[in-house]
Amino acid sequence: MLFRSNMVVSNSATVSGGGSASANAIDVTTVLPLSGLGISTTHSGNFTQGQTGAVYTVTVSNGSSAPPTSGTVTVTENVPAGLTLLSMTGPGWTCNSNICTRSDALSAGASYPVIIITVSVAANAASQVTNSVTVSGGGSTSASASDITTVTQIQNSSTLSAGAAAESTGGVAVVPLTLSIPSGVSIDALTFG
Repeated sequence: MLFRSNMVVSNSATVSGGGSASANAIDVTTVLPLSGLGISTTHSGNFTQGQTGAVYTVTVSNGSSAPPTSGTVTVTENVPAGLTLLSMTGPGWTCNSNICTRSDALSAGASYPVIIITVSVAANAASQVTNSVTVSGGGSTSASASDITTVTQIQNSSTLSAGAAAESTGGVAVVPLTLSIPSGVSIDALTFG
């Protein structure tokens, strides 16, 4: 018998005869289900403040001794503060916002095609965020996974330095300026007054 939730069974026995009164015994046993769906989330390298297109990869798999899934399997992405979900997509998955679903059976020991989660990283994101995902349905118990992600911090300070003034013809002073801007930071306007 294949089942996916706890099942309680009772075994009873009755003894009679031999000139004695009958006796009964009941043994109640809880049978636990086979292992079911599992989920993982991974990424490569560090993310960077202000980055667009950072990627997590999510894999849903079925336990090696589990029966095939039945019904809808749902994956939910829980985007941490400092990240914004741009898209979730994967072959065979139907994705809307932070949820992907599919209803085809997944055999024991097999995995569905991966889900690619694309995010943008806020300019003020913390130095470490934790992405988490959950899988539910398919006749299995729910499972969750998380992925700790390092976010490289960008120094948002720019440096403007002036060299020695030199007088040019006509009495106008010429001052050489050097502007240092960190990688990934843009300046919309520079005003002198």
